[in-house]
Amino acid sequence: MRLYFGFSQDSAERLIGQSPGKIYKSAEWSTLRVARMLSPEKHPKTYLLELVTCSKGKTPNLISDFGHAWIRLISPLGELYSVGFYPDESTRITPEYVPGLTFPGMLLNPDKHDVADWNERVTRIPLAPQQFQEIRTHIETMQINREQGTLAFRLVDRNCVWFVAEVAALIGIKLDIEYSLTCYLFQVIGSKMKKFPTTKLFMPKRFQQGMQFLKRLIRIFPNSLYYVLGGRVVVNKQWIRTKDRQMKELSVLPFQPLFGCLSDIFRKSVSFNHVRALQNWQHRYKNSDNIYGQMLSSVKQDIAI
Repeated sequence: MRLYFGFSQDSAERLIGQSPGKIYKSAEWSTLRVARMLSPEKHPKTYLLELVTCSKGKTPNLISDFGHAWIRLISPLGELYSVGFYPDESTRITPEYVPGLTFPGMLLNPDKHDVADWNERVTRIPLAPQQFQEIRTHIETMQINREQGTLAFRLVDRNCVWFVAEVAALIGIKLDIEYSLTCYLFQVIGSKMKKFPTTKLFMPKRFQQGMQFLKRLIRIFPNSLYYVLGGRVVVNKQWIRTKDRQMKELSVLPFQPLFGCLSDIFRKSVSFNHVRALQNWQHRYKNSDNIYGQMLSSVKQDIAI
C-alpha cells in the first residue's frame, strides 16, 4: 500500500511508476464491438438502452464494495453492446486511497462486470434509431479523443456512475446519482434524536442556526479530505500498448484538478456520485411509466419491455 498523503504535483506524476500495470484488451478499441448476440426470442422490437448496476452484497457500501454501473445498448437484431467506465489500471493507482485525484480512466467494451453473477439491477429504456446512434457516436468519440482528456477519472465524482448519467442525459433523462453525505449524517442524527422527545423544546432559532453551521462543517470536512488526498493535483500519464505490442507511456492533455486553490474547500460543492444513489433512482422508477415519458414521443414503433 502506497501512501498518497499530501503529495505534490511532481510526486503525483511519479505514482504511475516505471512499468505499466494491467492493460485490458477490452480498452483498446475505436468502434463499439458486439459483446454477445441475444437469442431470437429475446430480440426487442425497438432499440434499447439498459442502465445496469451491481454489487457483491445486496446494497453497495460507502467504504468498500462500492458496486459498479455500466450501460448496454441492444438493437432489434439482438446485438448487445456493453460499456463501462473505470480508472485506468495501467497507472497502478488505487483510487480508494486518492478519491480527489484526477487521472486517466478507461472505457471497457465489453464491460468486465457484464458476465459477473452479482446482484444486478437493470432499467430498460426504449430508444428511437437516431437516439441509439447518437449514444453510440458519443461513446466512440469519447474513446477516440481520450488523449485529449475526455476520459478523466476521479473516484468521488467522475466515476462509473457519472458515465452512465452522461449517457442518459443524451436522451433527456436526468439521473439522481449524488449520494448526500450531509443527508446521511443527518439521518443518523435524526434517528438518535427520536429517542429524546425533550429535544423538541430546544429546536427554535438556536437549534436551526446550529444545524446550519453543522451543515457547513460537514461540507468542509469531505472537501478537506479530498483536497489532501489528491484533490489539488492531477496525473496526466498512462501506459498504452502500441500496434507492435510494445508498452509506451502516453501523456494526455492536462486535466483540471478538483480544487484550484485552498479556498475552494470552503466554497466548492463537490458531488459524491455513488452506485447506491443510482440504485435508489432505479427503485423509484421500477415498474413506472415516468421513466419513459420523456422520450416515448420520439419512439414511433412498438416497444417490448
